[in-house]
Amino acid sequence: MSGQQNRNPRRQKVILNHKLSQTTGHSVQRIPVPRYIEITVAYCKAFSMNEWMSVKELQVLCGQLDFMHIYDQCKLVFWSRISRMKSVVMRTCYGILSRSKEFNLLTYKYDVITGQCTVCDIREQVFANFHNTAVTD
Repeated sequence: MSGQQNRNPRRQKVILNHKLSQTTGHSVQRIPVPRYIEITVAYCKAFSMNEWMSVKELQVLCGQLDFMHIYDQCKLVFWSRISRMKSVVMRTCYGILSRSKEFNLLTYKYDVITGQCTVCDIREQVFANFHNTAVTD
């Protein structure tokens, strides 16, 4: 039984906080949990899923993206907006950026041409990619 209690990370955290407060005399303040973890826990509770199970399907049904797709979408939208700027400096930066490996991989992955696609098109492509990966995994 004690071996199972030691494997529980919540139990370990409580024990560690208790020991730390005993040795230092100060109570340990709780660190805020990132928002995406709260959302994942809420999905798990609402749909009676275990925490280790994937919630990608639920995110797709709710119209939400996972972190990596949000990050990729932000980069693509930023690059798209830079490509349309009239500033010579920004156009030069975009020209250099468009030759980078990361730029080419992302535009290929999401089938996006940043100079021609609108922000809405980019968002639709990223969500379609997330939908396809979440449903097939």
